Amino acid sequence: MRYLTAEKNSKLIDRVYIALWVVLSAAFVLEAPGIVFWAPTLLFGVWGAYAVFKKLRLHIPVGAVLLLVFCAVYVGFTYDPSQSVYYQSYILLQAAFLFVMGSHFFAGNADRNAQEKMLRDYILLLCIIYIIYTLATYAFYLRNPLNVPADRKYWSIWYPGEVEKTATGFGASLLLGAAWGAYAVFFEKPLWKRISGGGMIAFCFGFNLLTGTRLPVLFTPVLLAAAFFLWLVFYKRKARVGVILLAVCILLGISAIVIYTLFKDQLRELFAGTVLSRFFELGFRSTRWKYLKNVLQDFSFAYFGGGVHSKTVGVPHNFWLYVYDFGGIVPFAVYVAFTGITAVSYIRFLRGRRVSTELKCFLSLLLGVVFVEFMIEDLLYALPSFVLIAHFLFGVIDGLAPPFGKRMK
Repeated sequence: MRYLTAEKNSKLIDRVYIALWVVLSAAFVLEAPGIVFWAPTLLFGVWGAYAVFKKLRLHIPVGAVLLLVFCAVYVGFTYDPSQSVYYQSYILLQAAFLFVMGSHFFAGNADRNAQEKMLRDYILLLCIIYIIYTLATYAFYLRNPLNVPADRKYWSIWYPGEVEKTATGFGASLLLGAAWGAYAVFFEKPLWKRISGGGMIAFCFGFNLLTGTRLPVLFTPVLLAAAFFLWLVFYKRKARVGVILLAVCILLGISAIVIYTLFKDQLRELFAGTVLSRFFELGFRSTRWKYLKNVLQDFSFAYFGGGVHSKTVGVPHNFWLYVYDFGGIVPFAVYVAFTGITAVSYIRFLRGRRVSTELKCFLSLLLGVVFVEFMIEDLLYALPSFVLIAHFLFGVIDGLAPPFGKRMK
């Protein structure tokens, strides 16, 4: 019997590690019963064992410490096993785990180009899994069209009759695919990846148009314009042309808003009875601003959380306000501090010279999606896996940013 050499043994462990990363990521994205709450923790354990085997230089990021403090105070202010909101403590703790993993993603002496490709491929894999998840959920709805919880809500394929999945949740997940697609169309060299990118964008746009989800439909053209701008200005170095095109895009956006404002009644009547009627019926209007006004006027009332505003106005479509409303002002302050540190890390990441232009553009598009979703969607309620992936990306940025006190080279 031939024994494995050290090199072959190392490659075998690499393959097993990657396979486990894929399987466990799919488990929490697909929300598989029994393992969904444990998959991120198991993945963190696998990563820890692999890091020890590879003798990676481990460190504890300041952002991870803040996330752990945030999780502790959030649980302390919301502890009530009878409330469904308590399960979110698992999500927030695992977000800290994913942040640590992200901050070490580019650790070690591996080839940087290979690592960047691995990151892009991992995001592509997540996008494909989200597409599978949305298609499976929608197919389950088509098989039982009369047995649905409410308009634009669908039963979970795992827990029909118990757990609702909103169309908004689908939109949040598919925007990651739209971001990957926008990057692929302009930056990837293989033709099949450019075609795949265009297909990803078309699917995101079409599926959300079908389910009447406004944000992805309105935001997808913005993503394409942003990717084109980044490609033209920072990759092709044609800043003047990029600025001119940016001004044209802004004017087109303003024109669209003006046309909607002036002719929304006619457009609503024209598309009455179709899926497009929702876009003209609601347009840019939203109860989110009413919620924000209510919270600002009554900020000190919910010092200890408890979901006061959610019970009176509705669940906030904003990550920070959600934390404030359910956790109170202390967890809110800690997460705001974490947000500030992440923003500083992002600026330092952009100024770092060791990071390729392509990676800066790729992560910027993904973070743009995350920021928009965190601002106007109820992710902890609808799509907790998105929160985990977002904090993984925050960690990647943190790991690539030059340490404080060192020159950005």
